[in-house]
Amino acid sequence: MNRALRYVLIGLFFATVVESINMGILAGDWGGMVSTILVVYSFFAYLGYLLRNTRPLLHLVVMGLIGLVGIEWVLIGTPPRLGDSFLTLFVFEFGIFFYWATVGFAPRMFLDESWGGRRGFTRFYVAWFAVVYLVGLFATRGDIRFVFMQVASALGHILLTRFYVGYLRG
Repeated sequence: MNRALRYVLIGLFFATVVESINMGILAGDWGGMVSTILVVYSFFAYLGYLLRNTRPLLHLVVMGLIGLVGIEWVLIGTPPRLGDSFLTLFVFEFGIFFYWATVGFAPRMFLDESWGGRRGFTRFYVAWFAVVYLVGLFATRGDIRFVFMQVASALGHILLTRFYVGYLRG
């Protein structure tokens, strides 16, 4: 399989896990989710592929910033709300940053034959989001489901930092 296609498909996997929560389960917009993943996320993951030969830290930061500032704040129109607590801002904004970094940068890690962290990253990611889905789907109140799934998703992406640091240290 073409390396660019593999890169994009890995990025789309990570995008689908989260957009199934955001646009699918929480918003009920499954059709919009599919089209967003096929158009926006394919382009974003391909951009990550095009930047794969830059220094790894720069690649990670650029992908996170393009996603957080360019897409979330500017295109979608969801900048941070200044009235929120520092903890709320930290969890959501850093979580969103690392979510976009995961979509655009993690495929580089997975396709790097020298990286030995694939298994740990995958185990953590699958286990974390299995819990997010199970607890979220069994929450009977919609507001609790929304808050739990959003916070847990953001926190899970922040916790992926340990894998990024391990990769960057080589």
